Order: sequence, then C-alpha cells, then structure tokens
Amino acid sequence: MVVVKVFGYIADIVGWDEKSVDVKGEAELRELLESIVEQEKLVKIIELIGKGQAKILVNGVEASLSTIMQQGDEVAIIPLPSGG
Repeated sequence: MVVVKVFGYIADIVGWDEKSVDVKGEAELRELLESIVEQEKLVKIIELIGKGQAKILVNGVEASLSTIMQQGDEVAIIPLPSGG
C-alpha cells in the first residue's frame, strides 16, 4: 500500500485527508493520483504545484509527479504558506 496524505486547503479540494492505494509493481505518482482524485481536482492540484504553491514529498523527500511509487511509500501533498 501507498499512503497519500493531503493537508490544508488541498484536503478541502479533494474532500479527504488520507487514502491508501494498493500499487502492483511500480507506478508514477501521477498515475496513482489519477486513480484516487477526480480529474478536475487533480488539475487544480497540479496547477498549485506548478505555481510553487504546493509541494509533494515522498517518504519525506521532495518529489515530482513522475516519481516512481512502490509499496510502503508515503506521499504528502502540502500547501506552502503565502501572504504577508
């Protein structure tokens, strides 16, 4: 299983804060997210990441949507603080 955790307003976007996904072999993070997040919501998350307003961590290390996922990995999608 791969555990995906989302925080802050990203949890509000997707409507959950944690999901576990069974991964057979290896899969890119993007593929894994496509299986658990509705397309329009995933597009919004990808936009936030592209604008530097959110980060992806896999096992505590910054990652990208092309990161290869394996059983036992933990993904965190974290919004970055903004404002002043």
